[in-house]
Amino acid sequence: MSLLALISCSAQEKVDVENQENTNGPLFRIGVVTDVHHSATKEATPERCYQASAGKLREAVKTFNEEKVNLVVSLGDLVDNEVDSYSVIDAILDSLDMPVYKIAGNHDYMVPFVQSTQDRIMEMMGIEQPYFSIPVKDYRLIFLDTSEISTHANEKGTDNYIEANDLLQYLKEQEAPNAKKYNGAIGGRQMSWLKKELKTADKNGEKIICLTHMPLIPTNGKYSLWNAEDLISILEKWTCVKAVFSGHDHRGGYATDKNIHFITFCGVVQGETNSYAIADVYPDKIVIKGYGREIDRELEHLR
Repeated sequence: MSLLALISCSAQEKVDVENQENTNGPLFRIGVVTDVHHSATKEATPERCYQASAGKLREAVKTFNEEKVNLVVSLGDLVDNEVDSYSVIDAILDSLDMPVYKIAGNHDYMVPFVQSTQDRIMEMMGIEQPYFSIPVKDYRLIFLDTSEISTHANEKGTDNYIEANDLLQYLKEQEAPNAKKYNGAIGGRQMSWLKKELKTADKNGEKIICLTHMPLIPTNGKYSLWNAEDLISILEKWTCVKAVFSGHDHRGGYATDKNIHFITFCGVVQGETNSYAIADVYPDKIVIKGYGREIDRELEHLR
């Protein structure tokens, strides 16, 4: 089934959370992986073990099935700019007993960028919508596209490419740490869509978890979204926003700002030790069980 079809279905139909055995347990459970960077050809470096990533992902999938999580999210960079690597990843993810939702990272785009090729890759990944939301119990999960305005996810000469190149040059002139080609920004159309989603969630009494590839905190970090401050200024206006899950910075990290939890999950590819997590979502908190390099966290809602 296509991702678009999954989005249009209700949480009860596609995310089985209605019959939790323990009434004192979480409302639902999320398996989290990010930055797998699988490659069958690239040699390992002291920091990245490309060819070991497939085995690490299998371990995570096995844990998610055993722990009976309700859904799995991939926060980007399943592969490392290699088309052929997707077949290996797809075969592993197909063994999940629950739905998986994906957003693209900068390494999920091929170099050089060709739109027709990229459209086929997105289809292979099961991504028909670059940004979308799904309601789950009393929450709404909002998946954002942090490569919308970037030089790696748009053909040269297009409006988004020109806007990205101009913004990148401006950031370089300001000597901004995140003035890197592997970063990007969220465009005006997506920002408008996000505002509508937040308004809908607030009206419905839903709490929000946003999911991105590029982190927002620190706003001037080497791996941060180019317009992180603009996005945070929108999120902070809505008390329904409780947390932001991100990847991209393989070291991981955590911070609070504007009474929102910002969690950057460690990259699977980084080093010999695996890294993934299960997030147990309660009405008043999110409890993260880390595996490998990912650490445990108990995050009570701050507003």
